[in-house]
Amino acid sequence: MFAVRFENVSKVYNIGRQRQFTQLFAAWAGKAVGKSTGRPKHWALNDVSFELQEGDSLGMLGPNGAGKTTILKLLSRVTWLTGGRVLVAGKVPLIDAIKLTRLSSNNTLYQALLDRAEDAVTRGENISSAFADPVLIHPSVCEALRSAERSGQIGPVLLSMADHLDEDNEILVKSAASIIEPLILMILGVLVGGVAISMFLPLFDLTAAGGGAVP
Repeated sequence: MFAVRFENVSKVYNIGRQRQFTQLFAAWAGKAVGKSTGRPKHWALNDVSFELQEGDSLGMLGPNGAGKTTILKLLSRVTWLTGGRVLVAGKVPLIDAIKLTRLSSNNTLYQALLDRAEDAVTRGENISSAFADPVLIHPSVCEALRSAERSGQIGPVLLSMADHLDEDNEILVKSAASIIEPLILMILGVLVGGVAISMFLPLFDLTAAGGGAVP
C-alpha cells in the first residue's frame, strides 16, 4: 500500500507582477476576440509521477524553479495542482504536519501562528487554542477544530473544512471579478469619452468663432 502517490501532476505559475489597468483591459479585450494576452507561465511541475511506500525517503535536487517547494506545497495542500492527482494514504504526525505546512508558507503571520501551534502541541495543549486568532482564522474553523479534538477526528474535519473554504473562496473571487470588470470598463469608457470631448471642443469653438466673424 502506497503512502504518497503523484499521478501525472502538473503545476503552472503566472510570471511577473500584477498587471496594470491598461494591461488588464488589454487582457479582457483579447479574451473577447479570442486572443490570449496573459502573463508568461512557468511550469514548476509537468506530468510528474512517483510513488512512495511507508518508510521510504524522497530526495529532491535541482535549481530554483525545479519544483521542489511546489511538491511540498501540494503535499500540505498549501497550493493546488493544475493537472493530475495527488494521493496521500500515510498518516502524518500532527507536529510533522504543522512543520511541513510552516515550511511551505510564505506568510510571516501564518508562520508565527503555526509556530505557536507547534509549541502548544509539544506542551500537550489543544491545537485549537493556538489557532484562536479571529484575524487569521475564522471563528467557525476554530469551533470545528475544537469539536474535532473532542471526537478524535482532526484530520477528516480539517480536510472537509479546507474543501468548503476553497469553494467559498472560488465563488467570492468569481463574484468580485464579475462586479469589478464592468465597473472598470465603464470607467474606461468615461475616460475615453472625456478625452474625445476635450479634443473636439476646441474645434467646435473655432468653427463657432469662424462662423460668427463679420467679413
